[in-house]
Amino acid sequence: MKVKIANSPRFKIDKQKRWLYCTTGLASYYFKGIKLPNCDIYHRNKLLGSVLHNTLTIYRGYAFDGMTHFPDTAANLPCALLHDFLYQTALISRLDADRALRSCMETNGADWRHIVYAGVRTFGWIFYGSEQNIRIIKA
Repeated sequence: MKVKIANSPRFKIDKQKRWLYCTTGLASYYFKGIKLPNCDIYHRNKLLGSVLHNTLTIYRGYAFDGMTHFPDTAANLPCALLHDFLYQTALISRLDADRALRSCMETNGADWRHIVYAGVRTFGWIFYGSEQNIRIIKA
């Protein structure tokens, strides 16, 4: 699987203090080697993102915590956004979400991707799919 950042995300500090970061615009990721369903993804009634033609778009206002237990950098933060979104929504399997993180980090030139991958494979089960009130409406 390969993941390419199609539209780079921009961030600000989350003013509600629930999470560390919040997106200020669209973030888009193109997936190759895995088929994503065309769909809209909601948390309660808020539209978080959508998938069309294997491109996942995460909308403005999505909040996340960055690289859990690892330093945030300009190269790995967009990948952490993707990974957190995939874990919270359970849009794809946990294994594929972890592979997407590693691929995104590789494509984006982030360091330590193999250590980060080992960490999410070992401890990620605690967080995967734990977000409540996620609805995926397939197109």
